Amino acid sequence: MKKIKVLISEEKINNRLDELANQIMDEYKGKNIVFLCILKGSIFFTVELAKRIKNNIQLYLKIAMTIVVAIIVFYQIENRIAMNMDDVVYKSVFNNFDSFKIWAWEFYHIWSGRIITSALSNLFLRMPIIVVKISNVGVYLIAIFAIFKIVKYFAKINNSTIETIILATIYILSFIVPRAVVDSGMMWVTGSFNYLWPTAFMFVALIPFIRRITDNEKKESKFLFLIYIFADFIACFAEQTALVLTTMATITILYMLISKKKIDKLLLIHYVIIILITLIETLAPGNFVRFNASTLRRYPSFNMLNMGDKMLQGLILTISQILTDDKKILMALTLLICIKNLMRKNISKTIKVFSAIPLIYCIISYIGSKVGIGEKIVYNLTYFGIEYIYCLKIYIPILLGTINLVLITVLILYSFDNIKTGILSCLFFLGGLASTMTISASPTIYASGSRVFFLMDCMFIVVIGIFAMQICNEKYMTITKKKLKRSKGYKNDK
Repeated sequence: MKKIKVLISEEKINNRLDELANQIMDEYKGKNIVFLCILKGSIFFTVELAKRIKNNIQLYLKIAMTIVVAIIVFYQIENRIAMNMDDVVYKSVFNNFDSFKIWAWEFYHIWSGRIITSALSNLFLRMPIIVVKISNVGVYLIAIFAIFKIVKYFAKINNSTIETIILATIYILSFIVPRAVVDSGMMWVTGSFNYLWPTAFMFVALIPFIRRITDNEKKESKFLFLIYIFADFIACFAEQTALVLTTMATITILYMLISKKKIDKLLLIHYVIIILITLIETLAPGNFVRFNASTLRRYPSFNMLNMGDKMLQGLILTISQILTDDKKILMALTLLICIKNLMRKNISKTIKVFSAIPLIYCIISYIGSKVGIGEKIVYNLTYFGIEYIYCLKIYIPILLGTINLVLITVLILYSFDNIKTGILSCLFFLGGLASTMTISASPTIYASGSRVFFLMDCMFIVVIGIFAMQICNEKYMTITKKKLKRSKGYKNDK
């Protein structure tokens, strides 16, 4: 076979495309650029050139938003972050050991499997508090951009204005997370390394799996995979994030196997590392020691409960949190579900009516709590102990709350034309609920408190972001189609 001579290398073509893109962006700064491909053979060149064109105004807006948000978050942390009692205890205990190796061995065997996150918290406890504050702001922004990256994979079209709107939406949603959750999840040193950091890096580690399951063709460099593996070590040394990450990663691998898609080596290595770290963390002897100590100290009647009672307790606490402190986030989600289904033309009126029920329920609960009749609708479910689990007065709000959550799940599944988008959105929603229920069904809920809901709120933000992205995409496409029809009508009149 005759060897083909390369006249112009790929590198030279890419460099020239970059130059052309920069030239176009400089000449048409601040204007909307429309590409018109004259001949069908030039489509590949046109597409590659269009990919390199970026809207500078939208980029500046994103940067400005990020700077403003970073300043606000830093101000909040500056005024609220403090050395918690746990911080003092961790620091003093660590100082009693001659080496890190001895401390890690003891910690793993008599306290917890969270070696990496606890080691990081001990490291930062020795630094000036300003370093912790700046680091937490940085990790908060990492969480936001990782969520934004995941949501972008569900976009039907690439539009810089829509992306800016979605990023702004995610920022706003992060500010309506309940204060008790934020304070206990990121406003003190040890808490931030057990909740904020694992949650942020869990979303980072999820990116390559979501990219493949959404059939995004963009390739990732080896350097990015090193970042993902680093994220594994932070995310998988915390129970909640390890549970969600392992589940989502396993579903992705199974999907690729069933679809007979090639699983590249880097993704497989990434997955194996997640499984191994999760096993190391979960099987730590210290977890069982801590569990028994928490039972004796905080919840003596815990061992009297069977598995059904424990899960019921988790459900009680989860529903209570969602319908009280998290009502704004849930209301935002149910509002977008309602809007999304009202916009759709290919569904029945029955589904449109049902899509409004969760929103109405949330509004009634919210109004009831404001006017002092909240207990009529949502009974105070923040009780612990076997005597409260069997209280009949609790079962009506539990039943109503459970029906509401089930209906939301079904509506999420059927709100998208693309069934894959519906399934993934459901997984994020159910993953948030599961992460909370598994923790709140244990005696450590007494020690953890509101911060166990940090991951759940972030997972809900992903689902809301997906709905917002889909709604914006559909609205944009509708407007574009109308413009095309008008332009065709104008040409016909001519």
